[in-house]
Amino acid sequence: MQEIVKFVVNPNTGLLITPSSTKPDEWCTVMVQSVKTLIVNDGLLVDQTRNAFLTMAVEKANQMVTSGEMVADKPVPDYLQGKIVIKESLIPFRDNQQPKVNPQTGEVITYLGQAVYRKTLLTQNPTEKDEFVKEWFGKRQMAELIPNEALESTVTNQKSDVLFEEFMQEEFAV
Repeated sequence: MQEIVKFVVNPNTGLLITPSSTKPDEWCTVMVQSVKTLIVNDGLLVDQTRNAFLTMAVEKANQMVTSGEMVADKPVPDYLQGKIVIKESLIPFRDNQQPKVNPQTGEVITYLGQAVYRKTLLTQNPTEKDEFVKEWFGKRQMAELIPNEALESTVTNQKSDVLFEEFMQEEFAV
């Protein structure tokens, strides 16, 4: 089943078009959302909602509103349809990015002692896949995930040493 991506009002601002905090006369963000019904756990149906933000020129956003292409709770135009993917990393995607937080506890989510960072994006690449740290970690070399300084500080305590050794044995049979 294909995801239908629609424009939604940003719940934090109450706006369909949210002006940029640095250049509000030039740039803005628009929130998009998709809901996909999945079958999990031997037949349990669940709805998975994903949100992403598009950054665009204010002039373009205003043109889309005026032409009727951008309406809250309506699908994005065909030329923008795609899917929303999730990317996770142990390295922030942008300056001053806050790490992923468990909404129930308020605790920062970590993997091997490192904070996890997350971004969502709308893509038109049909082969683009989600990248979660747990899956990504097993598929890529350690150096791609954690900068050397972070790796050195992570591996200094005994628990991290054990986890690192287990990882190396499982992944590289050392």
